[in-house]
Amino acid sequence: MGHRVLDGVRFIHPFDTAIDEDASDYNAYALSCYRDETKLCFHDGMKPTRFDIKQLTHQQKLHRHNVPEGFARDEFTVRCGLTRVDGFEGGLPHMNHAKEGPLGLVITRSWMDEANLGEYVITGLSAGIFKISELSLPLPPPSVTPSGGSESEAPATASSEKPAT
Repeated sequence: MGHRVLDGVRFIHPFDTAIDEDASDYNAYALSCYRDETKLCFHDGMKPTRFDIKQLTHQQKLHRHNVPEGFARDEFTVRCGLTRVDGFEGGLPHMNHAKEGPLGLVITRSWMDEANLGEYVITGLSAGIFKISELSLPLPPPSVTPSGGSESEAPATASSEKPAT
């Protein structure tokens, strides 16, 4: 499972120059719901930019459909779903949020303009945010135990017990 953050997923953009394309399994990374960073290899001495993203709220998803398709919709999605950026080349201004009625706290348009993330970054982030937002249930809390294990380690449940005869 990829790196989970408190309220979402840590995302590395597919075009990040720190990614060693020859040594990485990008298809496996892209297909993993939580963007499993173990599928990526990085060039020596380079660190990728990491974006923390979260699911859109119900109100944000409803409003998203009223935003014209294309870059405007992608930018709206990022304003609602991006929560943190670490390691952006050249740095970024402090992320500003403002409450926008039923949409809740979203990144301000002025921050988006000043940050100048670039169209390809915004489009990629929007796709990631939309993907996790379309999950039928909220994201579970991050697990502290590794995945896997054997059935003998699983706790018994009432449904696994045989009825008395």
